[in-house]
Amino acid sequence: MKTMDERKNRDNRQSEFESLLGRATAGPPADPRFRDDLRVRLATSRRSGRRRAPGWLGPAAVLTAAAVVAAIILVPRLGLGPWRLAEFGPLPELAASTKPGEGAGGPGFTFDLSYTLGGSLAAGWPDLPGRALAYRLRPPVVTEARARELATGLGITASVVQEGWQDGFLWAADPGDGGPALRVFPDGYTYFSQPYDFGPRERGRLPSAERAVAAARDWLTARGFVPAGELGAGRVTEDLENGTLLVKFGPADPADVVTISPFAVVQVGEGEKVVMGSATWYPGEAASRYPLREVADAWEAVRSGRGVLAWQLREYPGPASDTGVVIGQVTIDRVRVAWAAAFAADGTPYFVPVYAFSGQAVVPSSQGPVTLPVEVWAPAVTDEYGGS
Repeated sequence: MKTMDERKNRDNRQSEFESLLGRATAGPPADPRFRDDLRVRLATSRRSGRRRAPGWLGPAAVLTAAAVVAAIILVPRLGLGPWRLAEFGPLPELAASTKPGEGAGGPGFTFDLSYTLGGSLAAGWPDLPGRALAYRLRPPVVTEARARELATGLGITASVVQEGWQDGFLWAADPGDGGPALRVFPDGYTYFSQPYDFGPRERGRLPSAERAVAAARDWLTARGFVPAGELGAGRVTEDLENGTLLVKFGPADPADVVTISPFAVVQVGEGEKVVMGSATWYPGEAASRYPLREVADAWEAVRSGRGVLAWQLREYPGPASDTGVVIGQVTIDRVRVAWAAAFAADGTPYFVPVYAFSGQAVVPSSQGPVTLPVEVWAPAVTDEYGGS
């Protein structure tokens, strides 16, 4: 039986440990792989060494364990972990901005939108991370040699030639007889197609969604359209009228990329035949952790018209008047940290962290008020790294 003094000494030692542990773990949570490493170290330390009485932690063990915890927590915070802090310097700006009176619109009109908070955001901001990774990517390779390499992998024997495209040219391998053909566009968009008996199909004649995703993934990597391991989850859309399934991929890391590019799309037909395959892809090169500004600062940027507006207007019937400006109201009820593609002056692509504000816009139209889903992005990094 332990004496009162023994229990008191033990309690003092545990209080000391808890104090050290509290100071060490104050601040943002550690990176998951550091926490896993800590668990392994502590588990190993329990199994080694001489046996101690139950509940005993000697002074050296207390200080060592606290020091390990402090190292695990503080190393990523100081930028000395697996990713250096802000290694790329200031990040490039987002591709476009939507200012009051200059927003997205249609022929002869624009939208002037005002923004308010709704739902749970009206009561306060959610708990969001204080740092996030930015990713430096590699631009697509657009050369005759690259087009020839892809054509060879696709079994296309036609010569690779230049074709006029807008103010420049693209690389094409097309036999001209309606057979398999490849085109590589100046921005890196790569497109393959081959003949197929398009027409209505019953669902049972087409591959399952799981088989279509697997076939599309294998095809994209085996044919060199996307590096192995970089494709995220595939999303399948049925096109029974044409007898195909469309499988679309975004990046695996980061998974939540809000911009259209990069992407890869494969059209899979009966018998898992790849009818069409296309991609605009930026292979990953490096990642670095960046500090994030307060979400309230990004919200003020959105309210002042310095966000990037993303919405679909295909269902919009048109403005109610010919004034040229449609005044609408946006209510934001969700926010998260996501990533958007942005490009440096030298053309280097990046994934930069953004705050993605989601909600609904109510705008007048020729058929009365219309409600449309809307999302607005604002840079998430601090001002010194391009967040303003």
